Amino acid sequence: MNIDSPLPFVLLGVLLLLGLAFTVGFVILVIKLAQRSASKQQELAEGAEFLEPPSLATRLAEIEDAYQQGLITEEERAEARRAALAQA
Repeated sequence: MNIDSPLPFVLLGVLLLLGLAFTVGFVILVIKLAQRSASKQQELAEGAEFLEPPSLATRLAEIEDAYQQGLITEEERAEARRAALAQA
């Protein structure tokens, strides 16, 4: 084997550069996946707020507003209030 040949050093340099490139690519991939996961979790958390039923006070206020506007009768108002209180 010829000691004066630069070929082993060139090959070693190329392998080191390839390893570095793969490492950087992997780190970038992991960061992007983490960001995507975080954004999906945030979207799910925002969407979960709409899944919660309204509070009892809000529901009773809605029933009272509907009654005041003449959208429901007094009997329907009483029934809706009973149903809201039963769900609480």
